[in-house]
Amino acid sequence: MNHFFETIPGFSDGPLFDLYREIARRVPANGSVVEVGSWLGRSAAFLAVEIINLGKQPTIYAVDTWTGIMATNSAPWGIDIPGDMCPAFINNMIKGGVGSHVHPMQLSSVQAAATFADGSQDVVFIDGDHTYDFVKADILAWMPKVKSGGWLCGHDYRPEDPGVIKAVDELLPNRTVKGSCWVVDI
Repeated sequence: MNHFFETIPGFSDGPLFDLYREIARRVPANGSVVEVGSWLGRSAAFLAVEIINLGKQPTIYAVDTWTGIMATNSAPWGIDIPGDMCPAFINNMIKGGVGSHVHPMQLSSVQAAATFADGSQDVVFIDGDHTYDFVKADILAWMPKVKSGGWLCGHDYRPEDPGVIKAVDELLPNRTVKGSCWVVDI
């Protein structure tokens, strides 16, 4: 399957794509990945294609409210999508051919975490609200949902996002940092 993520606006960078390649190799054949913070689906599309191209049949849960600052701060890409951006996300997944693998959950991160059983996810990737309180709440909500041997990880561990650094360092002292991404083995 050809990648199509380049056609979707977003903030994904090299370290994120490198980590998503690792996730694709690591996730079991019928594995389950949660992506918290999906916006228009650039990184979810990349991950889905990477996993599918390895002959696996992933289930990727894309968790986002699809409202908020990103809905009004899209000018760098010349996109004006007022209000609910979930339909645009779904359309991007369908157009790219990964709609059957990527399942949107239009909830807050903590609300979505409450719908999963503990120990049910192979990987949870956190890239939602970057403020300290939200990152801390996301880590605390999702950590129990990761299977033993799985990964809890996230993006934007960088000086421009001090809330991410503070929450990750406080709650996950054994984390590994890979570029702007952080990873914890559960």
